[in-house]
Amino acid sequence: MKRAQMEIMGLVVIVILLTLGMIFMVTFALRAEPTGRTFTPERLAYSTMGALMKMTVDEPNCVEEVARGAFPEIEKDLLEDCAINKDTTSLYTCRGRHSCDFLSEFLPEMLERTLGNWNQKYEFHSELVPLLGEKPIEIIPPIKKNGGCTGKRSSSDRFPLQTDSGVVYSWLYVCS
Repeated sequence: MKRAQMEIMGLVVIVILLTLGMIFMVTFALRAEPTGRTFTPERLAYSTMGALMKMTVDEPNCVEEVARGAFPEIEKDLLEDCAINKDTTSLYTCRGRHSCDFLSEFLPEMLERTLGNWNQKYEFHSELVPLLGEKPIEIIPPIKKNGGCTGKRSSSDRFPLQTDSGVVYSWLYVCS
């Protein structure tokens, strides 16, 4: 009989310890501040720029003259084509336009659908640094929402793209 009583007492102690542990755990979990992630302007600028550069353009007739059959990506295909063929006929003719002209029209549309809908001011820049170390050339005119950033701004950092003409740097500022 004493052995059974000892086992029951042991189980009671275990139940009490588990109950106390659960109470402490619930108390600390309710007291802790929520750690919900917020989208900081830096992360917003970087992730928007990353998504924009990897976006494929599924416009009709937006295929390379040599026709690979796949829709072009903004950075890998169209921006590179714009840099290489800036002053000549481009390989891509989206909406019947040169790749540089198309990007100057298409990028503001995409930025307006995202950052513009969230009432965010922004600036997008893209320039070519020629291989011979010449002065950088703006290949797409700056795209600015409501005059761009006049005060504090967060940057996406520069997204480099190596081309036969030099390095294209593109970046996005999100204004605070």
